[in-house]
Amino acid sequence: MTINLLGGTVVGDDTPLGPVVELNRSPLQRPGHDELIWEEVVGGPESARDQRLLIDVRTLEHLLEVAKASLTQRAQLDQVGIHARVWRAKSGHVYATWMLVHKPAKPEMSRALVGGAPAS
Repeated sequence: MTINLLGGTVVGDDTPLGPVVELNRSPLQRPGHDELIWEEVVGGPESARDQRLLIDVRTLEHLLEVAKASLTQRAQLDQVGIHARVWRAKSGHVYATWMLVHKPAKPEMSRALVGGAPAS
């Protein structure tokens, strides 16, 4: 099954990134924030799959410096995707590694300061 970004998956569906473990099509709204239409958790600690995201110190330090330059204290990654690879160890254990792919990190700009909805 492929991931349907329009909310067509259901809890238990198996996607290339892992099983859908949580799905909320009527999330609580926060006044003054953009409308949250739906959310979905794929993989993660509720999944039995061995999936790893490795981030090196240099990358973490860079993201921290970018976040410090923002009034919101957050780094923004645009056009984010996931490069997932599935491996088989010599022992036979199968696991996946994930790498975020994105445009260069930039300081998040507060929407409240530029006339839009507050940052979420």
